[in-house]
Amino acid sequence: MINRIDLLGVGVDPLTIPALIDVIAEAIARRERWIIAHHNLHSVVLFQRDPKMRALYAQARIVYIDSMPFIYWDHLLGYSVRRNQRITFVDWWDPNYSNCCNGGLAGLLSGWKARSCCKSCRALATTVSIVSY
Repeated sequence: MINRIDLLGVGVDPLTIPALIDVIAEAIARRERWIIAHHNLHSVVLFQRDPKMRALYAQARIVYIDSMPFIYWDHLLGYSVRRNQRITFVDWWDPNYSNCCNGGLAGLLSGWKARSCCKSCRALATTVSIVSY
């Protein structure tokens, strides 16, 4: 069970990398499409200013923490989120996509500039053989 908490005016789900990968696997097993988002300090500002961002986060099934300052604020507010519950994209990319590709599944990169995405696909292709670009 994931317990969403409120930090800096936004809801976040304190997850470890294995827990996030389990959530992704659950969505896949259910054959459902879930929005899995993250918050950092920049996204909090966007969330506060942009109704479209608030709408996106309202639809997110999971919102993981991608900011060490969130962890510090958490402790000031009396929560007990641990450092290993801060997840950045580079930390969960390899274990998740290796897991997906070994199961014959595909992933989607969203929100990246095409140039960055192509670089990432080339890098991933060195470790996962089914990726083409």
